[in-house]
Amino acid sequence: RAERYNWLQKSLERWGTWPTSNYMRNELTDLTTPQFTVSLKRRVQEVEKSQVVSLMNLRNISQLTMRVYRTSLAGDTQLVPGNSNDYKKIKAGLQELPELAQTVTFSGRANYDVFKDSIELRCLPAGVYMLEFASLPNTETICKLYFVSGIRLLQQAQPDNSLRYVVVDATTGQPVKNASVRLSFRKNWNAPEATQVLTCNSQGEAVYTGTKNPSRLLAYSANDNFCPDQNMYGAY
Repeated sequence: RAERYNWLQKSLERWGTWPTSNYMRNELTDLTTPQFTVSLKRRVQEVEKSQVVSLMNLRNISQLTMRVYRTSLAGDTQLVPGNSNDYKKIKAGLQELPELAQTVTFSGRANYDVFKDSIELRCLPAGVYMLEFASLPNTETICKLYFVSGIRLLQQAQPDNSLRYVVVDATTGQPVKNASVRLSFRKNWNAPEATQVLTCNSQGEAVYTGTKNPSRLLAYSANDNFCPDQNMYGAY
């Protein structure tokens, strides 16, 4: 990158008035435009457990700030912060947690350098949160929903074609008695969704004996409805 940058600079100094020089100016802009991306290893985290947030593709920014907000959402939300209409609905229920805000600074790097860093997302109680990342100089602000829940759902096909579900504590692996499992059924994306709720026994177990396989599964308890729904393969 340094070689490319230096070549473009020298070329513009010598031939900057040529008609085709705008091509080189565009190349130089592309090489130095401020940018960053953010990656969470776990979008769904256990209660009171921290996580390292990966900051990647950093270029030509002097600092990056992460702010944490608690939302009023439940785990089954379909809202996406990147959608402007969805963001308005999310924003209406946001409560900033200023004590969790963190800023990292970067210095001593050329404006074309692309590098990585990280920031620690501290422990949080159960809930659905929004993480906001903003940089200086300003680039596009990145917002992500972050789910913190002690609920996890296990499933197992039975010989008689029924499905056995077990709701467990994410940390201890112990069953969550009297939890609920909501099954969602949809023939196709244009069809209306039908649901069925199973109530688990004292061992956190429930059995589904229907003939149709659910497309989405949602596990929750009276105290924790913050785990997002998952597909039949366990992916959130």
